[in-house]
Amino acid sequence: MAGRAPHRPSRGLTVTLIAFDALAVAGVDQRTRPWEERRPQLERLLAGADGPLRLTPVLTCEQVLHDALIAAGWEGTVAKRQAGRYVCGRRSSAWLKVKSPAARDRDRRRVVGT
Repeated sequence: MAGRAPHRPSRGLTVTLIAFDALAVAGVDQRTRPWEERRPQLERLLAGADGPLRLTPVLTCEQVLHDALIAAGWEGTVAKRQAGRYVCGRRSSAWLKVKSPAARDRDRRRVVGT
């Protein structure tokens, strides 16, 4: 996410890192472990983090939430299976990205070239 920090004088762009997964902890590969085991490790690592480093919230996936995010200008939502393992280099069924109608139309135009 990028934007101007409301609590600082404007000197340009402020960038915030929003972490949502931990693929390695203390040099130990966590990718074969399910997300429901990786997430608590990330929460411990980032306990109390704020400012430019934040932990993404975990929300229950409901249509009303998706609709509210789209209305607020987000491109879409991503749903993740809690028992899903991280797969490198390819898409997996453990993640599902639900795009807004505008994002789907934009992507179609890129493919078709209009």
